[in-house]
Amino acid sequence: ITNNTFLKTDGSGNLSFAAAGGTNTPTFHAYVSSAISVANATFQTVLFQTEYFDTDSAYDPSTGKFTVPSGEAGKYLFTFNLRRASWDSPRFITTFAKNGSDISYFEDAVASGSDRGSAGGSMIMDLSVGDYITIKCYHTNGSAQNISGVSNQSSNFFTGMKLIT
Repeated sequence: ITNNTFLKTDGSGNLSFAAAGGTNTPTFHAYVSSAISVANATFQTVLFQTEYFDTDSAYDPSTGKFTVPSGEAGKYLFTFNLRRASWDSPRFITTFAKNGSDISYFEDAVASGSDRGSAGGSMIMDLSVGDYITIKCYHTNGSAQNISGVSNQSSNFFTGMKLIT
């Protein structure tokens, strides 16, 4: 057996594992820290205002955009969740948008009554430098409603990381 990418030998038959190498960066985690108003029957970009971490400053809380930095094209894993705050809506839809165009839909629907339903999901995407990802929200409650802010990063969040391939 000779040395390879994953195994090393000392020549006496003793094997050891080589380091896998690589890091999953850029990576970020942002969350809704103060209530945001979502208009009725309009897809609206969600601003996750607070960053828990952002290794490459690739997420902009003022625009809600994660933008692939120079030299970082590749496959990315994104996840998000949005939880509405005690308002019912026949339709509550969230979506990933790439460069402004919706590319997926996740829906939580209720018939009536106060509900704290969530809509969110995850996707792996192949991205080029300069591509950007946002999360959009849509509801049919009849009037503008709030997504509640929280003091932690666990209820209304948007995360992403480059995958080692």
